[in-house]
Order: sequence, then C-alpha cells, then structure tokens
Amino acid sequence: MRTFKALLWKEFQTLKYVWLAGLFLFYGLGFFPAFFQSGVYASHPSQSVGGMSLSFGAVYCVILAIALLGRDFRGSLETFLRARPIPVSRILTVKYALGLFTVVMVSFVPLALALALEGTDQGGINQYKLLGHAPDFEVHILLYHPFTLSAIFSLCFLIGAWVRKAVETALLSFAAILLVYFFPVIFPPLGDFSVINLINTWEDSVGLFQTEVLQNAIPGNAFATFDHHIALPSFVLAFDNVWVGYGLSTLLISLVAVTGAFWVLEKNWSIELNQKSLAWSLAGVSLLLFGAASFEVGTNLECERMIKSPWEIGIEGIAQEGGRGILVYQTHNQDWMHLGFQRFDLNREDVLGRHIEDPWTIGSRRIRYGDISYSWDSRSPGMIHYLARDIEIFNENMPTTVTISSPAVKAIIPDASITRTVGESRTDPTRLGLQRHCLALATVDFGVPESATPISRIDLKPLMVKDLDSFIEPSFIPGLARIDHRSLVANLSLSKYLYRFNLDSEGHPQPDGMITEEYGDVGYEYNSRGEIESITVHLPRIPDLPPKERLRVWSELQGAGQRALNGNLLAMRNEYDRVQVFQLESITEDQAIFLKRSEIGKSPIEQLLHYGAWDLRLFEQYLAVIHSGGLTLYDLSDPTQPTQVGHYNSGIDHLNTVVSLGDGRILAAGNHLHVIRLPERERS
Repeated sequence: MRTFKALLWKEFQTLKYVWLAGLFLFYGLGFFPAFFQSGVYASHPSQSVGGMSLSFGAVYCVILAIALLGRDFRGSLETFLRARPIPVSRILTVKYALGLFTVVMVSFVPLALALALEGTDQGGINQYKLLGHAPDFEVHILLYHPFTLSAIFSLCFLIGAWVRKAVETALLSFAAILLVYFFPVIFPPLGDFSVINLINTWEDSVGLFQTEVLQNAIPGNAFATFDHHIALPSFVLAFDNVWVGYGLSTLLISLVAVTGAFWVLEKNWSIELNQKSLAWSLAGVSLLLFGAASFEVGTNLECERMIKSPWEIGIEGIAQEGGRGILVYQTHNQDWMHLGFQRFDLNREDVLGRHIEDPWTIGSRRIRYGDISYSWDSRSPGMIHYLARDIEIFNENMPTTVTISSPAVKAIIPDASITRTVGESRTDPTRLGLQRHCLALATVDFGVPESATPISRIDLKPLMVKDLDSFIEPSFIPGLARIDHRSLVANLSLSKYLYRFNLDSEGHPQPDGMITEEYGDVGYEYNSRGEIESITVHLPRIPDLPPKERLRVWSELQGAGQRALNGNLLAMRNEYDRVQVFQLESITEDQAIFLKRSEIGKSPIEQLLHYGAWDLRLFEQYLAVIHSGGLTLYDLSDPTQPTQVGHYNSGIDHLNTVVSLGDGRILAAGNHLHVIRLPERERS
C-alpha cells in the first residue's frame, strides 16, 4: 500500500499541470458561457462543453500519454528500474489507470454535468431520455466519444511505451488519431465503427436511453429498432447493437493496446525513428486516407463530355429525345430572376442553340420564383409549352407583372408530359398588394424571333380561399396534372381539393367543378421493429381514368423530388435521407399496394460530408440519386438488392436534374451539361 501511495503521489506531481490544463479547457472554457450568461451557449452549456470535447479531447490524450511516459522512460529502462525496485507492471498499472481516469473526467463528466444543469426536456418522443434529455447531438457525444478517447489514449500509451521520445510519440499519435477518426469513414465495411457518423446520426436515436413506459408496439416508433431492453424497478433501459458493438470494439482496442504497452516494456523493446521514418509514417497514413477518400468521393462514372453554359446559368429541367431538346433555366440579374429556354442538340458540334429569355412579354419587368412547368414534343422540336402563375402587383411607384411558378401550381400541358417541377414562391404582402391571380399558358416558338404566344389565362381569384396571400405560401401541396387531352387538374387551396379546367371552353378556361377531396392519402404498415413493410396509396378518384394513370397523377401531385415512379417501381426518400425501394404488389380502382424491397443508405463518407438526397429519378432499371456531391446511380434490376453502378462527382456544379439518353449515356444538368457514360458491364 505504501508503494502504491508513493506511485500515486509521484504521478500526481507529474500530471498536476496537465490536470490544470484539462480543468481550464474542458470545465473553465466549456462552462464559461453558462457561468457568465455570455454568448449563444449561455443556456445550453452542453453545446460548448461537447464542442470542446470533440475539438481538443484527442489532443489532450496525446499530451497525457507523453506526460505519463515521456520523462520516466526516455532514458535507459534498466537505469530507471534500478533506481526504483518496483515491478514495471505495477508502475504501468498506476500510470494507465490514472490516465484513463483523467480521460473520463475530461470527456464524460463535464458533458454529463452540463446536460444535468440544463434541466430536463419536456415531453420527448415516446418518453425516451438520457439524463433527462431526448436524443440529440450532445447526448450522442456523451454516448460515443468517451469510448473513442479511451481507445485513443490507449493507442498513445502503446506508442509512448514503444517509442519513448516525446516528439516522435506526438507525431505517431496524431497519425493514429487520424486513422481512428477517419479510416472507418472512408472504408464502408467499418462504417458502424465511425464515431463521426455515429454522433452525426443522432436523428436515428441510436444508443442507450431510459423510459418509464416501453412503447414498442406503436407503429413508426423510432425507438422500436432497439434490440435489447432491461427492465429495472423504476424504468426500462433500451439499447441497440450498434452502441454495444462500438463500446465493446473500443474497449477491445484499448485492451490490446495497453497489453502491448506492458509487453514491450517487460521485454524492453523500443524502436528508433529518424526523420525519414517519421516522414514516411505520416505520409503513408495521409496517402491511405486521401487515396481511399478520393476513390469513394471521386468520380467513377466517365464524363464523356461537359458542355459549359456561356451564362453560368442554373438549368432547372431538360426536355429531350434522342439527344436533342430544350433546356429550361433561370438567369439572375441583380435582384431579378428571369425564365429562359434554350435549344440543344448533342449530335451537333455546336450543342447549344438559340435561347429565349423572359418569353411571355419581351422586355417587361418580371420576377421568376421556383421552377417552371413545361412540355415538349420531338415532333415539334422548335416549340415548347409552359405554364406559370401570373400575378399583377402594384407597388408604391408602378405596377409590375410578376410570373410566379411554385409547387402549388404544377402541370402537364395537353399532349405532353412533365419532366420536372420543384420549388416554391412567396411575396411580401406588407410592401406589395396582390391584384390578380392567373394561370398563364404560353407557347414559345424558336422559329420566330422573340416569340411567346399566350394560349390562355385561367382566373383563379374566384377559387381562392379566404385571402389572396395564403395562395402562395409554400405549405401548399403541389397541384396540376393532365387527365385527358383537353383538361387540367389543379390543387388550389390548403385543403386537398382538385379542380378540373376545360380548355375547350370559350374565353378563359373555367373549372368544371371539384373532382375529389382528401386525395392521395398514404397508409403505412410497420413490422415489430418499427420498419416500414408496405404502403397503401389511396388513388385520386378521377372519372374515366384507369388506375395506373391515377397512380401516376398521385406521384406527380405530391412529393416532387421526394419520390419517383417508373412502371412497377417506386423510390421514396425518408426523413433520414435514405431511399426506400418499393415494388407494386396490386392495384385496384381505389388503391395501390407497394411492398418494400430494399433500402439504400448513405455511405460513411456521404454521412461525413452530409450528402443528402434531394432529388430522385427513375429511368429504365436505374435509380439516380442527386445530392450535393453530384449523383449516385443504382441498378434496380433486382429491387431486393440494389447495386451501385457508380458515382459522379460534379464538383462545385450542383446538379438539378438527370435524364437518360437511351444509348448507355445519361445527361445531367446544373450550371452546365454533363454527358455521362455508364460502365460497359452495366449496359443492358
């Protein structure tokens, strides 16, 4: 016992300044906003404390390991042991135990204290909480990061015992830190062991939580995915395999590392590193991480050709057949946004042809919001029809006509089909008075200079509910789809009402009346783990339209970018940016039933870079997922096992849409056109 106390006192003298630095860093700076009611973290100290842990925890572990081992073992081990006739295992046990205790005190304790000081959340999903808090980012730092820092400290302890020099230990320890944090991110099989992704996926509620009432039977219960539950007298602990697996894996790494440290010191093994060896070690780790990340993030779909737009415009949609068609885009000029169309032909040397900007009334002042509804037919390649909202606004000085397109107004023009309609619109009612609301149908003829021929205007004011301003709020469910050659169907209010407009009527098209209400409701069936097994779509009740066509209408009326329908396949994006693949099981006059076949999650590096699927496209047997990094293509020939065909990194050009050219190539568009060739082995 006397020896043990002497060792503790010696290590206390060694670590006192390291402890003071930890107190200042993780307690002083972490709790400073709360103590002095300063800054945005004044009422949420867990955010600042958690940030300090993520930013400086690993660096502190390196300093701690060097302080424990650097001075005592930097010389000859025999000389050190002769001066202290104590077994080396006992010395290392005290050093490691004290170091691990310090790691817990700077990583787990301050964050747990901060969460406790914040008080408890009111309510919460199904009453699952930890330290009175529902699952959030800081709670997941508490659940995962202390395990990570324990493993990092153990690795630094092994490196320090083996190298026994402060500078070399620090450099190799930083290389080990890079591997611990980032190698699981870029190596998908280790994705469940990436602390970065596990902390960032706090929306999935993965970890350990307690609840007074276990509500596992509730459909859609986000916590029903927990695999294990322990019933205690006053509450139930619920935890899943991911959290348990990560904790056990880091503890195993720690055990192996500290065993290795004991072994190399018992055997008196050490390595001598010169500058060249250190440089190669650091370069090797950096090249491994950079090379693996570049392979996954970079492009493995061949960009056969990129056509740069001379205006650097954002292409919002493509209408094409056989490599020729029309681009729909928006140009920006100071505070104004202008609608534009441009012809293109990939078979010509000069791909981009004539463009027309602001075609409705050339030279007038117009503002464009959101995307445009349009149609194009290859039999008349020089013509395009489009539909938008037309609002006449009077401000303080002069009247201005504003053409606005939004999800509340989307259409398939007669005799054609829609390609893309996404977006929303607002106007400031405090400065502008809305005078007139119309649906404006127009035709652009590229054969006639500055041609834009109005087809008709549909007066919407008689159909408005309560007030005009509510019509353009972005909370509207999208509307407008073709049901026959001479009719349009529009959703015009916050309620789910569909109006049919007869385009053959004299003068402005008039509504024939309301078709249905509460259309397109979707029912979900869950399994015992809270996972979706099937969905039931209640089809819009549109007379004289077959069920398959009404199913297509449903897919176009709601969820632009959220879902894609092609044949019997349906792809839907959920709230966690995962893509679920469904296959049509049966369809009747009233409903369609889809069975879930698979789910496509984000890769670890996509999680790290926050690549969120923002648009889906289904063509042939392929699913294109457009995200902030470009697009990822999947083969759905077997819906139960989607196969990733490849990834295309578009760089700073954020893609908006993609279409199939039908010859083993796809055409993607952002500010430029990208002609991408599919791999040879994937072509059918």
